[in-house]
Amino acid sequence: MIKTSIALISALFLLLHGCKDNPEKEVMDIAENTDEHPTLFTLLSKEKTNVDFENTLKEGLNANVLVYEYLYNGGGVATGDFNDDGLQDLYFTSNMGNNKFYLNKGNFKFQDVTNIAKVTGRKGPWKTGVSSVDINGDGRLDFICVIQGRCPKTKERTSFS
Repeated sequence: MIKTSIALISALFLLLHGCKDNPEKEVMDIAENTDEHPTLFTLLSKEKTNVDFENTLKEGLNANVLVYEYLYNGGGVATGDFNDDGLQDLYFTSNMGNNKFYLNKGNFKFQDVTNIAKVTGRKGPWKTGVSSVDINGDGRLDFICVIQGRCPKTKERTSFS
């Protein structure tokens, strides 16, 4: 009885304490950049960078959070110098769409080489992530895509390098 009362009082205290306004706390607009509060990152447009990727999800009878609780966990991104030019390239996985591979041309400019490299990923869902690693020990960086679900045996060990 005492443990229950202490737990109830503690929960009530935390609830009330967490819900009150705190006028001393300064809230800064995400776009605000001042000498006192400099931003760490600058949002660059797709027109400037040529990086145009969206992980668009289409809900349906079998693709919804009630059937698949990880629906909104997202895809993945791998960075690495895949062409040995000293610049970090980008590879994005899309849960339900095509993956994208961008070579870094320097000065925050990228070139979409997905179709040239033939690395759009398997057709259909569900691509959940990607890692960059020298998986075969040849001294060159590879990227390995992770998929979830059933696929033919011939497709189980497909990787891009």
